[in-house]
Order: sequence, then C-alpha cells, then structure tokens
Amino acid sequence: MHKLHEDQERFHTLSLDTEQYLDLLDPYIGELAAMNLPKRNMPITEYWKPVNFKLNKNNEGATEAPDWSFYTAGNLILNEKAKTALEPFLAEVGEILPLQSDAGQYYFFNCLVKYESGEALPADKALFKASPSIGIDLICSDTFKQAVSDADLQGMYFTSDIEALV
Repeated sequence: MHKLHEDQERFHTLSLDTEQYLDLLDPYIGELAAMNLPKRNMPITEYWKPVNFKLNKNNEGATEAPDWSFYTAGNLILNEKAKTALEPFLAEVGEILPLQSDAGQYYFFNCLVKYESGEALPADKALFKASPSIGIDLICSDTFKQAVSDADLQGMYFTSDIEALV
C-alpha cells in the first residue's frame, strides 16, 4: 500500500472555484459539510453541476501543470489523461464529476471508501481514504500505483509510509 502526495515543488496546484463549490453544495449538505467532504464521506453526484476549475501558479518554483492533484485532502482533480487511466479504479470507490474550464476537460473525484481506525484495511480496494491523527490521506494499492506509472501521470508521488494507519 502507498500514500499519495502532491508534488508541489515541480507542479502547480489544480483547484476549484471554492466559493462556487460551496454555493453549489450548501443548500443540499451545508457549507460546513462541503468544506469537510472527505471527512464526511458523502456522495454529491445528485447535486453536482460543473464548477469552474483553475490552475493555481502559487507554488514557488513550480513550472508544470500536473495531470492530477489534490483538491483538499481526500479529493482529487484529474485531467482527461488521468481520468482515462484511472477510471476503472476510481469508479469503484467514488464519484468522478465534470468540471468547467477553458483549459480542457477536468474532473473532480470524491472518494467514498474510508478506513476508520480499528477496522480491517480495505485491501480489496485500489484506493481509499484514511484518517491519520490529523486530516485525511489517500492510500492506494500496488495495482493503482502501477496504472499511474503505465500512464505516465505527473503531479503526485507515492510513499510506503502509512504507519499512521496501523
């Protein structure tokens, strides 16, 4: 198993229009739940309308746009290449929702499989969320990591440092 990390030294950050995102979800699940979506583990497909996507160039020294990146811990933003390569895995564990952008097609991924401390690790899942002492982490299988490598997806990296889960 591997923990996902955003490579902010080399890549810009992918982001959503936060105000638009919160305004969209607030009437249905509340603003606080929307801000803490990964912790709440809630599906949002039925409320979703494409939200504006943007590339933030605020990572000092970053020079490239990633294929995939975090949008808050536990959620991802993917370009078309990343969606195509990872969709077989992602569709099993969450929602892939379209974003609106002039920079091409991007997607928001809301992971709906979450490991809670004390439970058996969901070893049959290619990707899941876990709550370490602070925040949310995304953990993936060797098969998922290999799919990322095979597709040459850029923007995230993996470590085997998941002892916070044990």
